[in-house]
Amino acid sequence: VRPSLFPGLANCEGKRDTVLKWIAPIASLFALSLYASNQAYLYCNVTFLQFMKEANVIIAFLISCAAGLQEMSGVRLGILVWIILGSAMAVSGEVHFVLHGFLFQAVSQLAECM
Repeated sequence: VRPSLFPGLANCEGKRDTVLKWIAPIASLFALSLYASNQAYLYCNVTFLQFMKEANVIIAFLISCAAGLQEMSGVRLGILVWIILGSAMAVSGEVHFVLHGFLFQAVSQLAECM
């Protein structure tokens, strides 16, 4: 809580609205990701959640395609299907599947990838 430790803040003086416009969405999504992830750990085991986190690559790529930053091709689609099938086979044997934990983790991953 010493502004002198953050010399870059001098550049932002008088631009509070601009700074908040860029930082608030990122901070909100990060907070949502942390909250949902911690809630997911109350319902599911760590192994299951780690396999679910493998989908972050897919989610980030699909968001990039939707934003026009990447292009979908046949090879990329094949790789995505391969990853999805591998992860699905790994988590299909989950004995104690809890929908609440799954949904919390899915929300966490979406917030993290945005």
